[in-house]
Amino acid sequence: MDFEYDDNGVLYIIIKNIGLSSAYKISIKFDKEIRGVEGEKEISAMKIFDRIEFLPPHKKIRIFVDTFVSYLLRKQPLIIEATVIYSNKNNRKFQNVINHDLSIYKDFPHILK
Repeated sequence: MDFEYDDNGVLYIIIKNIGLSSAYKISIKFDKEIRGVEGEKEISAMKIFDRIEFLPPHKKIRIFVDTFVSYLLRKQPLIIEATVIYSNKNNRKFQNVINHDLSIYKDFPHILK
């Protein structure tokens, strides 16, 4: 699970299986509420974060959050902790806690549309 900032100044959440085998029963929990789509949608409460049954190797899901300018203007959290829980095919569970600091993108040129 990562955040992606594209060339147009758009922020996405990326869910990707970087492993060599499939991941099962994936859930992602955020320590803070993340609001996107100009504040209209609670991104962190989307059903996709509750459970993805199956994610094959190298599969990537990209979820639109907002333009980064809009995200900043609405004073959304820049420090976010995400806990990713998943299982392998043998039902062995894994957990990773990932800390993100979105302030690294503040110095990037932003395109205002």
